[in-house]
Amino acid sequence: MIDEPMNLTFFRILSHLSARYPLVAGQRFPYFESMERKGAMCSSLDILRGTSFTLIFATAAADEKPVALGEAKSAVGRLPGCRLVILSPVLSFFHVEEEGGWESYRVPHLKSKILGPMSGALMLVRPDGYLGYIEKAGKKSELEAYVSKLVK
Repeated sequence: MIDEPMNLTFFRILSHLSARYPLVAGQRFPYFESMERKGAMCSSLDILRGTSFTLIFATAAADEKPVALGEAKSAVGRLPGCRLVILSPVLSFFHVEEEGGWESYRVPHLKSKILGPMSGALMLVRPDGYLGYIEKAGKKSELEAYVSKLVK
């Protein structure tokens, strides 16, 4: 058994107990371990580390078409240091990363039962790790209006 700090063990237990699916705004972003980026292993704590917002496109399907990622990127452009992240169970989105500055992560256990109707959604995660905004696929985007309220 690998020893780990008590606070990390507590965080893992707490995040699994408090996670509700599908995800809703106001909820803490769930802890995913065994994520992969360019051959290196990481967790959702690694992508949320720091003091900036993180815009996440999450999909449970390999063939799901990304929403208007360019528009989403420009909408969060006024948030200093906002990271752009794609989570998928397959590594099929690296072409988007090269074209638009998005970081792609493979999350093998990301299933539709976790995301539910939120598969293909954009999620803006606040610096404290909570979901501030969720936009379902196919819905009219209100991300720019949400960001405007944050940077008045």
